[in-house]
Amino acid sequence: MACGVPVVATDASDNRLVVPEGRAGFLVGVGDVPALADRIGRLLADAELRRAFGAFGRQWVTSEFSTAALARRTGLVYLEALRRAGRPSSVI
Repeated sequence: MACGVPVVATDASDNRLVVPEGRAGFLVGVGDVPALADRIGRLLADAELRRAFGAFGRQWVTSEFSTAALARRTGLVYLEALRRAGRPSSVI
């Protein structure tokens, strides 16, 4: 997605969290070969869909998985750990 390429992936592991279904690509059930072939065929047949999915995927990756976004989320994990330990967040 970072390269602006639409995705067709299996709905396994955390793919649902990483690939916005119907916006950056398609998710298909594990082992669902007909659905996989259909989604690939849809992308091959529709240049505008490929462009739209690719553009959205690129924007999604750069905003959700940038170094800044990952640092922000990591900081929130630490703040939550401090909160649960009963320590003030001003320690950081």
